[in-house]
Amino acid sequence: MRHAIRILTACAALVLIAATSFAAVPTPGSPQERPIALVGGTIHLESGADIQNGTIVFDRGKIVAVGTGVDLPAGAERIDVTGKQVYPSLIDPNSILGLAEFEAARATIDYQETGDLTPNVKAEVAFNPESESIPVTRSNGVLLANIVPRGNVLRGTSALMMMDGWTWADMTLAAPTAMVLTWPRMVVNTVGPARDTEDDQKKTRDKSLKQIQDTFDQARA
Repeated sequence: MRHAIRILTACAALVLIAATSFAAVPTPGSPQERPIALVGGTIHLESGADIQNGTIVFDRGKIVAVGTGVDLPAGAERIDVTGKQVYPSLIDPNSILGLAEFEAARATIDYQETGDLTPNVKAEVAFNPESESIPVTRSNGVLLANIVPRGNVLRGTSALMMMDGWTWADMTLAAPTAMVLTWPRMVVNTVGPARDTEDDQKKTRDKSLKQIQDTFDQARA
């Protein structure tokens, strides 16, 4: 009986270890130690004609050369990408990635603070570097995302985040990128069912506009 219990305990431990390993977020890439060159692929530029049989050279995490007949730096790692298509990464310009994990689980949502005026909110500080959505997003070609807080009027500042790193500080490429403002709806809904009358809609709009104006007047003062 004791032998059977030991076997069951060992099996349970192995299952727990396996589950933990699968649940772990992938380890971020280590800093670049030497130049890397992608050679021979078709390079699709952000603008301009594609480069056939081109070369891209990276050094210290940045692109330092693009074109044909590029001289490789000494000690560069050469990767043959002949026949492959090389594209720039995608950038998500308006995202709550890292601020919300499961919409159905309130405890995992951190994209909005209490109140209408929260200019002190910093998206990069609230960003969760261990979000399971980050490696999925990265594997689909999105390497940068502008993380934008939500809110009613003055939401706070957005931040451009990289999809790789241990902490929010590691992953912040630029912050702040903007002060985010929710502009009130200017058009009065007169067609179809509306929850508020036209006068109520105008009052709500004018109240929001005054709130915005007063906030910036106070900041100037």
